[in-house]
Amino acid sequence: MENAVTDVEKKKLGMSDFSYEIEPQELDSNIESLMIDSFSLGREVNKFFKLMTDDYVGCKITLDNNSVVCTLFFQDNPIADNSDKFKAVIPSNVINKAHGSIIDIVNSAYNPNRHSLTLTEDAKKVFKDFIPFRHYVTFDKLFDDKGNVIWNKIYSETTIRNQFGGFSVNKPYTYGVLVIDLTRWLAKIYGEKSGNDYYQYEVSVVRNIMNPFAANFSGFYANNTKYLLNVTRYNQETIKKLALENNIIPTGNELGIII
Repeated sequence: MENAVTDVEKKKLGMSDFSYEIEPQELDSNIESLMIDSFSLGREVNKFFKLMTDDYVGCKITLDNNSVVCTLFFQDNPIADNSDKFKAVIPSNVINKAHGSIIDIVNSAYNPNRHSLTLTEDAKKVFKDFIPFRHYVTFDKLFDDKGNVIWNKIYSETTIRNQFGGFSVNKPYTYGVLVIDLTRWLAKIYGEKSGNDYYQYEVSVVRNIMNPFAANFSGFYANNTKYLLNVTRYNQETIKKLALENNIIPTGNELGIII
């Protein structure tokens, strides 16, 4: 007859009936976070800018050089006399005829780098608040020493041919193209300050949730990449406190000067 194993012996052998229970605790979060897909976020961007100008067509949110990039597209559209919206783009030949000499107009016509659509002064006043401080690819500064946007580094244009326009088959369509900083847009929408709290925003990609080249309704293939994004809002004082606790000294400037 086998001897019974005592509880003490079981414990020594790591065979006891040990169990445990944990009372869930509240997660004391020091950030706010939202997961949203890039198409849904893009539609929110569209709502915002379409209230301002009829020249706004839409946007595209992509991942480029490890940065989440939001590109706005514009087309010249007529504006009603009683509209409270502003003109975002104007054909460049209209600007030249209004303000340029004959020599300027001729030189512009033969300039290979000319834009056929020009950002208006109203557009520049509005979009200045959303321009990145540095280019996402070249990392060039996009503001000069006086705080003015260097527009030729961030505004461009692209031309496509309309393949499905009935009588306007192969008619070229030109779009004004402007890259904005999504974090600056988020700060305008959700606020940069509440009481004594100052906020900072960040947008990152969680994963790609749609194939880069998916057939659209027409059967043609288009770049319709959809991303699952994480939008995060930080309290600047909280981040500063964590940095100091971990011996990360915030300098507040790009030269690394401790201030």
